[in-house]
Amino acid sequence: MAVPTDIAGLKLWLKADAIAGLSDGVALPGWSDASGLGNTASQGTASKRPVYKTNRLNGKPSVLFDGVDDVLTTPSVAFSGDAVTIFMVARVNVKTSFGHFLSYGTNAAGSWNFRQVGTTGRFSLINGVGGLGAGVDGSGNAAGATTNLEGAGFVLLEGQVTAGDVWTIWQSGLQQDQKTVAFTLAASNAISIGSRSDGFPASVDVCEVIVYSAALSAADRQSVEDYLNAKWFSSAAAGSGFHNEVYPLSLDRCLSTWEWITNVIELGGGEEQRIPVGQDGRRKFNASHGVRSLVDLQKLLVFHALRHGETYGFKVRDLVDYTVTKGPEGTLQYVYNGTQKSFQLQKIYSDTSAAWFREIYKPEQGSVKVWKNSVLLAEGVDYVVNYLTGVLTLAVAPAAGNIIEWEGRFYVPVRFAISEIPAAEFIACMEEDPVSNQWVVKGGAADLPDVLMIEIKDI
Repeated sequence: MAVPTDIAGLKLWLKADAIAGLSDGVALPGWSDASGLGNTASQGTASKRPVYKTNRLNGKPSVLFDGVDDVLTTPSVAFSGDAVTIFMVARVNVKTSFGHFLSYGTNAAGSWNFRQVGTTGRFSLINGVGGLGAGVDGSGNAAGATTNLEGAGFVLLEGQVTAGDVWTIWQSGLQQDQKTVAFTLAASNAISIGSRSDGFPASVDVCEVIVYSAALSAADRQSVEDYLNAKWFSSAAAGSGFHNEVYPLSLDRCLSTWEWITNVIELGGGEEQRIPVGQDGRRKFNASHGVRSLVDLQKLLVFHALRHGETYGFKVRDLVDYTVTKGPEGTLQYVYNGTQKSFQLQKIYSDTSAAWFREIYKPEQGSVKVWKNSVLLAEGVDYVVNYLTGVLTLAVAPAAGNIIEWEGRFYVPVRFAISEIPAAEFIACMEEDPVSNQWVVKGGAADLPDVLMIEIKDI
């Protein structure tokens, strides 16, 4: 999985979980910048320092700003061009009047402000002069199409300004508003967190802040979202035992089965009582035949070691069954009420006698398309998919009678079912190829040891 430093243009990266040596409730004099540029945010006045709070989100800490006068400010940060992209994981505790989460400068030309709109608790990204941008109507004092963040818990907020003067904001991956406002970015400014440097404080818990001097592409934005979601909003980050990694070897030669456990009780006279154990089948894989060379064996040994054997789950593609198509198998089977927006993706298996709704937890990144009443929706505008959990969230809750369909590709979450890889047995099935001088599996080798994997649900 990519991290923020893998993407060009990073200017500021503040991580609450990187703060060391403080206990709960201690004032924070400075927040070190992880971008490598040394843009540490600090506060020299003790009474204006936010406090460090432990176990705030997913077992990780936050930095709490009081909404009165707390603020941290960086040195002057140089930007190139007129584009910026912002990410923030935060929680609004109490609405404050025009409370600023993050500001580049103040209300001068070339500044931008990531802040609340009046006392609505709604968020916006506006320019310094005129208060125009995304999330506001008119002068910036009227709230736009965003929601009140007070009481909404921790959320992922994003904002972007392109060189073409397009201002956009997102909440939890869903686009909230977009406006075109002429803008020329100042070449450098200090960045303030928790308040603008000249006032307008926010009562907010901040877990992470990432700022780029660039308009990130949709793919790069998704990469940063995935990083933040995996860290702050995924059960895997809290220690459930799942790594969001894909098995590195091909399974095109693997032996796969679908296990359905049934308790069969013989009643006499040839009659039976058959009691299914659980509602779902369980995929099992023997991936030994994916190991075709010594290089493959080395990859397997490293991957198995990084998963600590049977400890951590991972993803595999079942080449027998890894797609969902629009139509009967991709029609979500939920009762819609006009209120609920989030739904687990499903694949439907059916014939004239029965139907099984298989929940899909690991859709392939970027592969999911969604239709509402046969109208194709736009990802990031009309819906967002959490690719770590397989949860689909629609911008507008479907009403009774609506039909939601999807298509895409998916992985199976599995774990190793063996505690060690029998490397010596694999090597015994290999020989040196005289052409490539590489050790490869002997032709027709039938004695490869098992590499067992089993589907898991604790993801």
